[in-house]
Amino acid sequence: MQTGSGNNKFHANAEFYERMIHIPAHDLRPPQNTVFVAERTDKLVDVFRGLVKHNFLAVPVLQKTGRKWYGFLDMADIVSYVCDTFGSEELGKVEDFWALFDKEEKFREVTVNDVMKKRPFGFLNPFHPVKGGYSLFYAIEAMAREKNLQRVAVIDDDRQLLNLLTDSQVLDFLHQNLDKIGPKLKKPISGMDYVLRDVELIEESKPAIEAFHMLVKEGVSGVGVVNAEGTLVGALSVRDLKAMAPDGALFWRLFDTTGNFLKKLHNEYAGKGRPFTLQTCTENTTLGLIIERLAVNKIHRVFVTNNQHKPIGVVTLRDVFHEIISK
Repeated sequence: MQTGSGNNKFHANAEFYERMIHIPAHDLRPPQNTVFVAERTDKLVDVFRGLVKHNFLAVPVLQKTGRKWYGFLDMADIVSYVCDTFGSEELGKVEDFWALFDKEEKFREVTVNDVMKKRPFGFLNPFHPVKGGYSLFYAIEAMAREKNLQRVAVIDDDRQLLNLLTDSQVLDFLHQNLDKIGPKLKKPISGMDYVLRDVELIEESKPAIEAFHMLVKEGVSGVGVVNAEGTLVGALSVRDLKAMAPDGALFWRLFDTTGNFLKKLHNEYAGKGRPFTLQTCTENTTLGLIIERLAVNKIHRVFVTNNQHKPIGVVTLRDVFHEIISK
């Protein structure tokens, strides 16, 4: 099998490299140019409600004194904290989580810092800010080389937050510039490093909470869902925590089967006009088609399957970024 470094005919366009090098990382702005921020001393319940309201997956956290950049609090951190504190017996039967949250005095006083001390910077958020003026290429390289780096804070010399750069924004940039990337788009994924590898899987009959525990334990952002025969039938990712209903229904749903959790999730996504999240490909699918599917479906991974529709690998955003920056 050929690797990315050994096949010269699939080099990216030199002009595209120059474009990535000369665009400052802070030039890529969040959608609607909106960033929701929190301070370390803010109450967790208020920040949690804010994430649900704005449909965000993470919030940049600032120090109260000087409002200097401190780190990220991820929705996964909050969900894990809640599950560890209340347990399955209580969460599995409650249908209005906010009522439970509000009546527990110990929870009303929990701060952002309390959670971050337990899980510093989040398992999906390594502490890797970049300085304002650094290139987009530098930020993409960080996301490609550092495991689980999904968002980067752009800060100034005084650690003031200038911008927030996410892997979704980088994906949109690549999609908008497909015509400039060059011959590398025709490269089959079989020639990309580490794509054909073991995939984290969970059976659809298992509780959904086990899937999210797997994300934390294995340090990955998504798992494939298979039936009893090992056929791929769906996928769950940390991003699915954004489907938190206004009543916090996600929590009791986590104790349903993964299959039922997926059905409810897909129904909600369809109601909001979002596409079905599971996308598959073969070993011969090209990098260009992978970028297209990731961008159009607003997902972070495409599963590689064999003729029996069983998973034999996965292409993640990190794989795509690594391929784009490789000479």
